[in-house]
Amino acid sequence: MSRLEGFFKSILSLKENLHSTIPLLHELAVLATKANSQAESEGLLHGRINRLYLRLCRVTSELGRLDFKKASVDFPKTEVMENPRSSGFALEDFVFSQIDFSRYREISEGEFNNFFLKGLADFTEEFFIKNFSLRRSEIQTIVQDSYVKANGHYKILRENPIILSIMRNMETSLENSSLFTTLEIQSEIKTFLSIAGGSINIKNIEELFCLLALSLENVSFHHDDGMTTKLFISGDGDLAGIFRPQNKPWTRILISKVRDSTTPTH
Repeated sequence: MSRLEGFFKSILSLKENLHSTIPLLHELAVLATKANSQAESEGLLHGRINRLYLRLCRVTSELGRLDFKKASVDFPKTEVMENPRSSGFALEDFVFSQIDFSRYREISEGEFNNFFLKGLADFTEEFFIKNFSLRRSEIQTIVQDSYVKANGHYKILRENPIILSIMRNMETSLENSSLFTTLEIQSEIKTFLSIAGGSINIKNIEELFCLLALSLENVSFHHDDGMTTKLFISGDGDLAGIFRPQNKPWTRILISKVRDSTTPTH
């Protein structure tokens, strides 16, 4: 973190009312200077890490409750797994039949806003186009128009395949985008320089991006259920996290290739 120490001090020295203008840089500064502890504010990175953790919890829970004995009396579990399309039987059809779509009929206001609306930013435009042939903004409109707020909850107006598929993907897909991007950093750097003035002694935005990602090594995020997610730099140079849904370890890459043989460690 030594190369960024002065940079982080400059960010943290800004008046509190300016923190919201560079939320990502401010949170990175707080996390990096308080390694292995939870930042006081629930910022962008906390939200992204927590939503990924909740998706892993959901996937773990659904995998745990699948009962292949119910799949077919004619197809024992071993045959289903080894030859899922034998005699017309498809494993994915069975898994789909076990999904409880009723959970999307009524969603608490907090979960709806923090998970299903803010969570749209966890995925790339390519993800939405690939899965729905729609852009993120169009998906957001569909979600907002499909629910009505009543008594602290959002209730679905009309159940249809597209909205149910969107909500399902939002809750269980692990195709999340990078924890943060060079474009986000570049945008906030411009804002920071306009506020603080001066310049940054970094060769280019890609180098700064990697240094910021490296600064998250050994940082921990705490979840409401008591579990902790710890970030680390893998042997391949990725920023990764060890998540523990139901206390079962899952390792997920959060940002690829932030360190290689030419990247300084100090």
